[in-house]
Amino acid sequence: MIRRRLAPIPPLHEASPRSGAAMWEACCAGREPAESLHWRDREDLFVRLTQAGWSVEAVAEHTRTTVYTVDRILDRPRMALEDRVRASFRAGLPVEQVAVLFDVPVGEVRRLVHAPLRVAS
Repeated sequence: MIRRRLAPIPPLHEASPRSGAAMWEACCAGREPAESLHWRDREDLFVRLTQAGWSVEAVAEHTRTTVYTVDRILDRPRMALEDRVRASFRAGLPVEQVAVLFDVPVGEVRRLVHAPLRVAS
């Protein structure tokens, strides 16, 4: 198998990962599967890899997970933002204030608060 040269993994800015520094380093190096990490560390690793320019497929191969798992975990923060935007609007904040609060364009806030909710299957 030919391995492409990928950008290095951005450093971890936290004092210490939840899973321990040794496990974090092993997963970053590809010596351990990402499943060995605490779920938040795994999410941080996937985000850092994609921010460094890695494709979802490359992240999945390097971390020994599936493309589906990487996609699902990377989609989680976006879905959480959508939920927070909707909750803030339902709590009575005006659309413009919600847009400023979450740094989202007003049109996107309007789309989110008027779109039907997605149901997990």
